[in-house]
Amino acid sequence: MPLKIGISLVAFKNIDSVESFMEYFEDNNIPSYFELSYTLTKKDIKTLAFLKGKTLSVHAPCPSTEYYPNFGSSNSEIVKNSFETLKKSAETAADFGGDIVVLHPGYTLDVPVYSDYQKRKALLEENKKEQEYIRTKEGGICKPEYVKTDLYRNHILTTVENLKHAAEVCEERGVSLAIENLNPRITYLFQIPDDLIFALENMKDIGVCLDLGHLWISSLLYRFNYLKAVKKLAETGRVLTVHVHNNYSEFGEPSIDKQKTSNKKAVFSDDHNPFWMGNAPIDDALKVLKNSGVKRFIIESVTEPKKNLLRLSRLIGQD
Repeated sequence: MPLKIGISLVAFKNIDSVESFMEYFEDNNIPSYFELSYTLTKKDIKTLAFLKGKTLSVHAPCPSTEYYPNFGSSNSEIVKNSFETLKKSAETAADFGGDIVVLHPGYTLDVPVYSDYQKRKALLEENKKEQEYIRTKEGGICKPEYVKTDLYRNHILTTVENLKHAAEVCEERGVSLAIENLNPRITYLFQIPDDLIFALENMKDIGVCLDLGHLWISSLLYRFNYLKAVKKLAETGRVLTVHVHNNYSEFGEPSIDKQKTSNKKAVFSDDHNPFWMGNAPIDDALKVLKNSGVKRFIIESVTEPKKNLLRLSRLIGQD
């Protein structure tokens, strides 16, 4: 498989800006590829038909739905609807020539999880049973012990059990499924590398979408070495794609030396900045991943798409 760099459509404000972006790179004979985002409606997808053959992956749900897939739920109807959403996302990927579906696997909730941010935020605030595990109210950042709770671990087990059939749903449509690591927020699952490795050990034919920005925030809260975690995941041989972006989160210097402390106020913010704008050592992480044989990289910054693709192409190249 050749090394390819794509860019998520979250970076573009409208269809015209996508077309202008493509024209620039075609005129300069530089490859450009895309990931269809979870914000796209059915109408948007029809309008973007010109991206067929230029699409590497799709981020579920695509087309967008009122609720995110939630394979962590014990409610059979929610799981059934999640499979239906996954199936449609896989069909979108296949129709556009993509071969990967990226999925946020699940939550510690048995109820539907809104895709709209404000509704989802209100839902999380209403979730009283987990309030004691909130470390920072802004953003719902959890305490480090959260991932060790029975609540969290049981929902991980439920997710893995529900996802055992998910790879088949995708494979039947000629695409692969990649589960993504999430931010250290209350109700979010798969916050730490060990969660992903546990899933890989218990599910065949499912890969990982390694989100470098999310991993940085988790490394600060859970005090693990960022680059060692990148390498550990890469060595599984199952990192199918990488989300590339950065943020200015900080919390002392835990990823370098656990004994060091800092008087700085902790900042946990999923900024989705260009990959050179933030505190995470993204350049070093990208080199580790490339040297480990990872072949797909998706820029998930919300600004400066042209500069992102040019700089990333220079840094790691494309085949």
